[in-house]
Amino acid sequence: MIRTLRARADYGWRHSAEPAVAQLRRLYEGELRAALPRRSVHTHGAGGGPSVSYTGPQEIGKGLLAQIECHSGSPGSPAAAGPELVMVTASARRLAALPGDRSLLLPARVHQIVPIRGDLATVLAGRSRRNLDRFRRNQRVGGWSWEHAGTQEDLDFFHQRMLLPTVRDRYGPYAVSEDPTVMRECLLRQGHLFFVRAGGPGGERIAGALCRWDARRRTLRFRLTGVLDADPELRRAGALIAAEYFVFDWAWRHGVAAVDLSGGAPFLSRPIVQYKMRLNAEIVPAPTPVRHLGTWLHIARDSAGVRDFLVANPLLATVPGGGLEAVYFHDRTRPVRDDVAWRSAGVDRFRAVDLDEFLSPRAKLDDGSSGAPALPVTVLEGPPTAGLPSTFHEGGRRWHIGRS
Repeated sequence: MIRTLRARADYGWRHSAEPAVAQLRRLYEGELRAALPRRSVHTHGAGGGPSVSYTGPQEIGKGLLAQIECHSGSPGSPAAAGPELVMVTASARRLAALPGDRSLLLPARVHQIVPIRGDLATVLAGRSRRNLDRFRRNQRVGGWSWEHAGTQEDLDFFHQRMLLPTVRDRYGPYAVSEDPTVMRECLLRQGHLFFVRAGGPGGERIAGALCRWDARRRTLRFRLTGVLDADPELRRAGALIAAEYFVFDWAWRHGVAAVDLSGGAPFLSRPIVQYKMRLNAEIVPAPTPVRHLGTWLHIARDSAGVRDFLVANPLLATVPGGGLEAVYFHDRTRPVRDDVAWRSAGVDRFRAVDLDEFLSPRAKLDDGSSGAPALPVTVLEGPPTAGLPSTFHEGGRRWHIGRS
């Protein structure tokens, strides 16, 4: 009973659309947490990524740090000189008090949402033509069909045979999954589990999707997906794409207003972001209860590693009024990445930023230092998960580090 209550409380803190929960988080992140000791994580990217200090909720920081840890480029400056990038996630009011020089304000997280409007043909017409053709061919030739499941045995099969292998294959040491109790109490009982079967209704389950139903927004949110045993052949055949298309079909037939494909850190270069853009998804700041949070990204020290990372990873920044813009950095030797798409519903404009101007000496203080505030730093060797216990709680979430 205690485990169940804790799971519901943890999930509600992270995802609830209830106004009371959102107000409590705004109070906690904006006022109460400001008076508490804040731990910063200082880590260095593998293979040449920049050194970075992050302060804020671990649930937000993990995605930001993983993007930097996975980056490979020119070596940054020695870590002993202090972090090259400083990131702080907090309420908009607190971020407004931080320096604006050499800095950008980012949404803490972004989601990608597909509206369900018109007839089924209209819903599917916005998707990639190639993916749609493959989906229909798999239905016709391979007998691919969908199954709406809901028992504990179904959930265990999805968790052990699909979710865990796929997460480990995709993220390696950064693999994180929901606690099984959360999956049962807050997803399965408040949502829907779908399987893709090959060879007709009695065929083998080859992919699955666990979705949460948000009655307030009439939105079905993808929370967890997986392919049977992380089989690369099934991925290439379009098993996960089929799961998404079957969910779009189900959503249309049941009066769902939108399908939320979930999201993560606001970097356009992430392959999953580019893939969801091809599903004609709209990019929006993460909904309640974290909508009030933003991330201050400050370049404390210039280096080849910093420049490589910023140019290689175009990002989404907030603009006055609450919109989003795509920011692409470049300099004399590093051109704008033209292979990373930005055009999407929800992204208002594109901006190319010259790093030589953005990092000009005029942005430094008289003593030659940057305007970054002094922050308490905990230095961790290796990935941002190193040095942390295998299971810990922060920001209302139970994290399983390096395993699921």
